[in-house]
Amino acid sequence: MPRIESRDNPTVKLVRSLQSDKGRREAGLFLAEGPKLALAGLAAGWQPAILFLGPGFEPDDQLQSALQAVPESRIYQVSERVLKAASSTETPQPVLSAFSIPQVPPPAPTGQIVCVLDHLQDPGNVGAILRTALASGLCEMVVHIGGADPYGPKVVRAAAGAHFYLNLIQFSEMDDFATWWGERKLWLTDSAGQTPCFEADWRQCDGIVFGSEGAGVSQQLRRLCQQTVAVPIDNRVESLNVAVAAAIVLFEAARQVNSQKG
Repeated sequence: MPRIESRDNPTVKLVRSLQSDKGRREAGLFLAEGPKLALAGLAAGWQPAILFLGPGFEPDDQLQSALQAVPESRIYQVSERVLKAASSTETPQPVLSAFSIPQVPPPAPTGQIVCVLDHLQDPGNVGAILRTALASGLCEMVVHIGGADPYGPKVVRAAAGAHFYLNLIQFSEMDDFATWWGERKLWLTDSAGQTPCFEADWRQCDGIVFGSEGAGVSQQLRRLCQQTVAVPIDNRVESLNVAVAAAIVLFEAARQVNSQKG
C-alpha cells in the first residue's frame, strides 16, 4: 500500500479539507475518525474513498477482515505527523476514513416515523439525535434543515456510526421541505406542547420535529405541524437539552409502535 510522509501531499490536503463545510461540499466526502467508525462504515457496506492508517494501528480480527474488501490503492500508511495534520482532534486515532456523502435525490418519506431537525446548531446534539434515532429502531430517515453540518467531524463522532444506516436528507429551504413532505402528519416537540409525549398516540404520527434550544422551531415549519407534544418535567426546570428530549420522545414512540406490532 502507498505510504505518505509529507503533510503537503495532495491526498493529505484533501483529507484535511474535510474539516470544513466548504471542503466537504467541494470534495463530496466526509471524515470518519477512528477504527470503530471505519468498521461501522465497512460493516454497513460503505467503501471508503481514502483510508489512512497511522503508527500504532493494530486492527482486531473483525476490522482486519473488513479491510480486505477495500482496494489497496485507497489505503495509505501515514506518519504521525501526517495523521495530526489530517485529523480534526488534537490526539488523533490511528485510523482516518473519508467516505462519500450520498448525492441522490431525497426519496419519499418512509412508513416509519421521520425525525426532523430544524436548525440545530450544536454538533454534539445533532450527532446524539442521529445515534438515538437509529438506536430506537423507530427511524429509517432523518431530515436535517439548516444548522450544523450533519457531516461535520463532531457530528460524525457523536453519531457513532449512525450515518451509515440512516437515510439522511438535507434541505436548505423550508419551502422545498414543505413540498416534499406534502400532507403527511407532522408533530412538534415543544416545552409548551399541548399533549404529554407519554399520552400521545404515536401510531398516528408520520414525522416529529425537534427545534433549536435557543430560537425554537421556525414559524413556517410550526405551521406545518398538526400537534405539539411535550416531555413532562419538574416546573423548577425550564427545559431539557434537545438531545435528551429527543431520546425520551423517540423511545416512547418506539415503545408504542412496537407494542402495536406485537
